[in-house]
Amino acid sequence: MLHRLLFICCLLAAGVCLISSPAASRPVAELATLEWPPYSGSYLDRQGYASEVVRQAFAASGMDTRLHFFPWERAIRSMKHYGYSGYTPEYYSETRRDCLFSAPFPAGPLFLFQLRGRNLHYTSLDDLRGLRIGTVSGYVNTDVFDSAEFLLKDPAVDDVSNLRKLLAGRVDVIVGDALTLRFLLTRELGLPAGTIEPLEPPLDNKSLHVCFNPQHPAAGDYISAFNKGLEQMRHNGTLKALHSRLYDAYMPGM
Repeated sequence: MLHRLLFICCLLAAGVCLISSPAASRPVAELATLEWPPYSGSYLDRQGYASEVVRQAFAASGMDTRLHFFPWERAIRSMKHYGYSGYTPEYYSETRRDCLFSAPFPAGPLFLFQLRGRNLHYTSLDDLRGLRIGTVSGYVNTDVFDSAEFLLKDPAVDDVSNLRKLLAGRVDVIVGDALTLRFLLTRELGLPAGTIEPLEPPLDNKSLHVCFNPQHPAAGDYISAFNKGLEQMRHNGTLKALHSRLYDAYMPGM
C-alpha cells in the first residue's frame, strides 16, 4: 500500500513539473536602435514602422526580437560594446565594412530642405557650393553626398537639432528623410508642415536595412532568418500594407 501511495505521489509530482515547465524559448535577436520617428521610437505605436517590420520578419522565421534604444552613434558602437546581433534601421552604404546588410525594406525619400520662400534650386551637388548644409552626425545619406568634401556641412546631434538650426537661419538647407522631418516639425515642434519645403530632385529614394554584426557568432543564421521572413511579408502583402499605413499617417496624398 505504501509503495502504491509513493508511486501515485511521484506521478502527481511529475505532472506538476510537466505543467509548470516553460515551453522551449525561441531564439532572440538583440538589436540596438534609436529614436528616429516614424521609423523607430520607444514612444511610438509598436515602436515605429521599421521596428514592426523587423519584429514581424523575425517572427515569421520563428524568432523573437528585443530592441534597445540608444542615441544613434551609441547604437552603432553597441554592437561591439554589448555584443548585440546588430542595429536597425540603417541606410545601405557601399563604404560600410562593419555591417552585414539585410535585404531592403521600403522607407521614404531623402531630400535637401529649405525654409519656404528661400527659392534655392539645384541640379547637382556642385550647385550647393557655399551653402551651409545641416546634417546629422553619424548618419549615412548617400555615398556621393557624404564623400563630397567641398560641401560646407554643419553636423547636429539629431534631426530635431538640425531642424532648429534651419528655422533659426544658422544653415541654409538641411538633409533629411521627408517623413521624419514632417513628423518632427508638426508633432514635436508644433509648426505647419509647409514651413519647410524640399529641393527637387531628391538625393535618393531610400530603403532601410538591419545592419548585422559581422562578429556575432550567429550573424549568418540571423540574416538568413530575417531575409526569409521579410520575403514572406513581401509575398503575402504585409510589407506593402505596413508601408502604405506609414505614408497614410505621415505623408497623406503621396
